[in-house]
Amino acid sequence: MPKRTLLITIVALLLSTQLLLIFPQGAISGIPVQSSVRVTGQGRTNGDVLFGSNVRITDHDTPYATQVEPTLAVLSNGTICAGWKEAQTHSGPGYRVGFSYSNDNGKTWSSNILMQTLNPGDRQSDPWLVADHQDNVYFNHMDWNDGSGASTIGVSKTVDGGASWLPIVDASDTGPGMDDKLTACVDPSGNLYVVWDWYADAGPRELTFTKSTDGGATFQPTTSIVNPYIPYITSAHNGTLFITTTEWPGLSGPEGQDVWITRSDDGGDTWSPQVRVTPLNANATGIISVVDTDSFGNVFVAYTEGPDWDFSGNTAPTLNYTEVYVTKSTDWGATWSYPIRINDVITGVQRMVELHVDENDRVHVAWLDARQGVFDIYYTYSDNHGATFHPNIKVTTQGTPLDYWRPGDYFTLRSGPNGVCLVWCDGRGEDLDIYFAAQDLTSPELEHTTLAQWWVNTPLTIQVSATDDTSLESAELWFGAGPNGPFYRRELSFIGDDLYEATLRAVDIPGPALYYHFIAYDGAGRTTRLPIGVGELFLVSLFPLSPTLVVTIICSVAVIALVIVLAVWYLRRTPSKSS
Repeated sequence: MPKRTLLITIVALLLSTQLLLIFPQGAISGIPVQSSVRVTGQGRTNGDVLFGSNVRITDHDTPYATQVEPTLAVLSNGTICAGWKEAQTHSGPGYRVGFSYSNDNGKTWSSNILMQTLNPGDRQSDPWLVADHQDNVYFNHMDWNDGSGASTIGVSKTVDGGASWLPIVDASDTGPGMDDKLTACVDPSGNLYVVWDWYADAGPRELTFTKSTDGGATFQPTTSIVNPYIPYITSAHNGTLFITTTEWPGLSGPEGQDVWITRSDDGGDTWSPQVRVTPLNANATGIISVVDTDSFGNVFVAYTEGPDWDFSGNTAPTLNYTEVYVTKSTDWGATWSYPIRINDVITGVQRMVELHVDENDRVHVAWLDARQGVFDIYYTYSDNHGATFHPNIKVTTQGTPLDYWRPGDYFTLRSGPNGVCLVWCDGRGEDLDIYFAAQDLTSPELEHTTLAQWWVNTPLTIQVSATDDTSLESAELWFGAGPNGPFYRRELSFIGDDLYEATLRAVDIPGPALYYHFIAYDGAGRTTRLPIGVGELFLVSLFPLSPTLVVTIICSVAVIALVIVLAVWYLRRTPSKSS
């Protein structure tokens, strides 16, 4: 090869290399490249979940030391109704059931009352509140005579948000025996359904069902349905009924402790054969498995799984691990997806799960969690029909000692015009009380501001701060190519004074737009997700320039100039063959 040709080839390669250092890959071929992104926006939207203060509902104005098994109903005008069981110990039987209501989104509560009994001297347990679309509230509970042992199901109704109550109605005709573990629901037409376990002495259990079609004034004769263990009933948007049952530890059959489901398309007159929800021998535990549906016809079931506790002797059990799972059916319960584990750690015990689907088809899940050595309430939600769930959020600001190993059998999660609401049994005081927390939609607790433009291959720096002077514990950046994800998580590094930063490089940008949101965790255990936004995208240009790019250009120009000078000098001192 002639020297001049070889020299021109070398110079061209050097120039091309320097140009690639100046211009990001793709710019030369005309592909739009994001060279910088300005991150904008602060605050949060009403769709984001941040729980407000923990508020005690029970006022210690009853003769019973302990309140457990809280239940909840939220009305269309924002009134929140809460009920619970009154007992003397956390693991003992109930004596009465109590009630209170709030008209200011749970900030204050009415004086506690004890609900009516069917007969003087009767005891009560298993409270369950439901509300229909006309804001009629039904307080369902077990009612039994301590002397004879006979029990029944009592139902009270209020039409004014709990200010007054109509006379109690007997909903059961089972006769002598124990009516136990009831749940209830209403369908879109206002029909009330109640289901429970019934058993007599050592006889077999029967899953017992009844309904009222006249607003709780009368109830139809009871019928027995399939597998009798620990039922939970719900109504879909079209009135289809679903009942899950969970086999009780020590009472299950040879196939292990499984969750089953049955369906009725005719208001409970007939029921489908049971279908196993959990994988075979799943060892599902936690007393109650919860079922709910969305407007797309998806059916969701939440349950806990693992070597849970044996309550048969009412003695403190050994702490074994259990985990929370959610599974979904897209064919009305005929088949079920592989379960998704909801708790994002495997430390401690996670149990007593609650699930609720709101009117916007968000799937909300909460559970009792001992990851920090005490019992806390944790929460998460899915906004893509249960495909994925957001990071776990701690709702409680103080934990309950593990000595309270059985704070009843359930707590309650619901939603309404004021957002997500929770009631739970809480042991931060001298005994167990009922506490409440709601999604805070009024003002942001956390906000972020952008410090500067972000340049590709240099740190993206944001500032996250608490508006109430609460110190932050951590912050995360979630980013993706579209507003619905998928999102990629990048933990932000703390660099002082509530300042966090993360580095994204050109290869990290997933598409022609950068959608993002921030998650910040404050020192009080609260979490907020700052809103999804879109960054402003720029094509490659020389100005404005990042400091790194300026240095690169200067060095590259110097190298190019030196190569040209050397090439000219060499060509002038070396004669060509033609001359």
